[in-house]
Amino acid sequence: MNSFEVFRSNVIKLIEHKDYTVAGAAREWKIPPKTLEVLVKGLQCPTLNTADKIAEASGYQLWQMLTPAFVPGQAPVIRDITSSESVFYKKLADLVKEIPIR
Repeated sequence: MNSFEVFRSNVIKLIEHKDYTVAGAAREWKIPPKTLEVLVKGLQCPTLNTADKIAEASGYQLWQMLTPAFVPGQAPVIRDITSSESVFYKKLADLVKEIPIR
């Protein structure tokens, strides 16, 4: 997957995460709706300025949106986690659920 495909995929994840329409996301991010539409459809790579605007308006830095493991709303990941790390984090999350809240 090249950087355009990664960025495009992550923009789509952001739109879905925020439950935006393409037009709504464009309005929120202050970019032309047609620009976002052609990006989402994969018809044209955005300019660096547009990509940076999308990232900044979404609360991220551009480098974060160029990582294949990007998950909106979670801390940035520079590499994919290993299977043993995945098991560990699942166990940790389950343990946290068992802690009584007072």
